[in-house]
Amino acid sequence: MTEVISTEGFLNSRDPSISVDQLGNVYIAYSDYTNYDSSGSDEDIFLKMWNATSLSWSTTEIVSTESIGNSLTPSVFADSHNNIHFTWKDSTNIATCGTDNDIFYKFWNATSLSWNTTEVVSTVSTEDSWKPSLGVDSSGNVYVIWWDRTDYNGAGSDTDVFFRRYDASSSSWSPTHIISTGSDGFSSYSDIGVDSLGNAHIIFRDNHTNYISSGSDIDIFHRMWNATSLSLHSVDVVSTESTSHSINPSIDMDSEGNTHIAWQDATDYGGADSGYDIFYKFWNVTSLSWSLSEVASTETPFTISADSPTLAVDSLGHIHVVWSQYNASLPPGVDKDLLYNFRNATDSSWNITEVVSTESTANAWNNEISTDLYGNVHFTWMDNTFFGGSGGDTDIFYKRLALSHLSATILDPIVPNPSTTGNVTLDWKAIHFARHYYIYRDTSSISSVIGLSPIGVSNLLSYEDTFVTNDDYYYVIVASTPYINSTMSNVETVTVNGPYIPEFSQRSLIAFGFFITTVLAIIVIRRKR
Repeated sequence: MTEVISTEGFLNSRDPSISVDQLGNVYIAYSDYTNYDSSGSDEDIFLKMWNATSLSWSTTEIVSTESIGNSLTPSVFADSHNNIHFTWKDSTNIATCGTDNDIFYKFWNATSLSWNTTEVVSTVSTEDSWKPSLGVDSSGNVYVIWWDRTDYNGAGSDTDVFFRRYDASSSSWSPTHIISTGSDGFSSYSDIGVDSLGNAHIIFRDNHTNYISSGSDIDIFHRMWNATSLSLHSVDVVSTESTSHSINPSIDMDSEGNTHIAWQDATDYGGADSGYDIFYKFWNVTSLSWSLSEVASTETPFTISADSPTLAVDSLGHIHVVWSQYNASLPPGVDKDLLYNFRNATDSSWNITEVVSTESTANAWNNEISTDLYGNVHFTWMDNTFFGGSGGDTDIFYKRLALSHLSATILDPIVPNPSTTGNVTLDWKAIHFARHYYIYRDTSSISSVIGLSPIGVSNLLSYEDTFVTNDDYYYVIVASTPYINSTMSNVETVTVNGPYIPEFSQRSLIAFGFFITTVLAIIVIRRKR
């Protein structure tokens, strides 16, 4: 069911951003005018976390604690070490950055359990800076992009995409780089993804006529920061099949280093028609080439434009895309809803479009999406629906598309059998999406684990059951995520047949040995006297 996240806010909440850490905890950042927790009457960055252990939402926190001006358009990213990084635009005059909108950065350190001090990223900017986005690599290096009108390093007075990198080893920021070099048009609506090698991939739209021979329409462009050479590659065109306007791109990377991009396009192409549709393509890191464009929104009404897609790739390489669209043909009605489609990595086919915002009766938009390691897809968006105590203002909504089935693992035959040591070694097969495995044991064959308590839990694919008394034993394994358990594995049996020293006997012998040692020591002392 849809949930309302902005429960502490009684004024408009907007611009949500979402990320999921390695433990399955969900982080949603958004801006809100509410004077919550003495944050003041300015707009601040609020944070809400779904705890995957307690299966509950945290109390709302304020991220922009040093700000006294308006804090807007946050971007949140949970890195591979479970540190949580934030960037946003802010009009506060921190570190003499002035009262224009600048790009701020802050992070939560998962080791020290503390916040760092807010830093200003857009230090070279003398004009307003807009809509930041960030990514983090496995080494903790941070990559931040934004749009800016500042005429810096020959960028001109038009809006360009700016870029900076924080080096975790030296604890320092790189100089500012211009991504949209060579363009004298409006470069904006940028997004960033970081691959497994630490290369940063930046996409943006550009209004410059025939930029890099792209034609007179608005197109989507890509540029890569190479982590090895610490330099930018040349700009290339993504929307090569488009003959009309291409806008609002979104990017994500898969585990193989392929780059996946979705955007909004008005071209009559591949099953699309009049109005904007959602296009998709990817960069193949093996062939070093772009795929052909595909259309994700083929079932939606042709005359109604699909708007502002966001894209996420899961750990199996499946592509998940969500967008907003006035919806006359699918339930629940003619308001603006969130629509979702899924591209299967096995056969490269698109699923049937579904409605995410099924409980909404007003407009739903400004959507974001993320996936986790446990097969779930997480959605957040802005919504005007009076729902779940949200009130009549704009609130932040959340919904999860949960993995509905977790495959059972296979327990290997137990070796040696019989066991003559009182120890039983169990090994089993890995299950994708499983977080850990529960081990069950009984002296009769197990047909169900209902009523049984696990004797142990393992994050590995093996378990050592020790000090087992002589008998016949039956074992099963149950795989688990923070949300669901699998059915039980096959049953394997083993006979434990000593000789061995049971645990209680070992304790008795240790106590008896201590007693004998004490008596002998007393005898020796008395003889010496």
